[in-house]
Amino acid sequence: QDRAEILNEEKSKLNKNINRAMYTHRIMDITNQIVKQNKDINKITSDIRDIQKTINLNTNTLSRADAIAEELIFKAATDKNDPVMVDTYRRLKTLRSKFEELVDAVGKSGQQEQAIRDLETKIDQEQSRISANNFGRIKADLDAIIKENAQLVSRIKSASGK
Repeated sequence: QDRAEILNEEKSKLNKNINRAMYTHRIMDITNQIVKQNKDINKITSDIRDIQKTINLNTNTLSRADAIAEELIFKAATDKNDPVMVDTYRRLKTLRSKFEELVDAVGKSGQQEQAIRDLETKIDQEQSRISANNFGRIKADLDAIIKENAQLVSRIKSASGK
């Protein structure tokens, strides 16, 4: 019975002017935002794919040009025993190794940035979970306080009625 009284009191405190149109409008706004976000995500994904294709094409072109240049310089260095061509070939090898180091560094940097984004996402998820847990505890505490207040009110009423 106490629970029924508490629920009746809470019901009487609720706003009687519930505007369904407002709630429907809010739901439609949220759905529209989700649709817009999905479009944005699809556009970004498409852009990423296009950039990746361009990178792959450029990498392949560069690799072919590098192989041809190396072959020509190597032939010139070995056929003519020209010290300038031998030095050029050595410098080409050095340039290639430095370029590979640079590509590896950029790749590692990208991986680290992705790891940072993943960690930030996990942090946000944990904070949301913790907030939800805290909200649940606060709600439970509030419900307990409301119940206790209702009991105190009923005790006061019964005591003043005696």
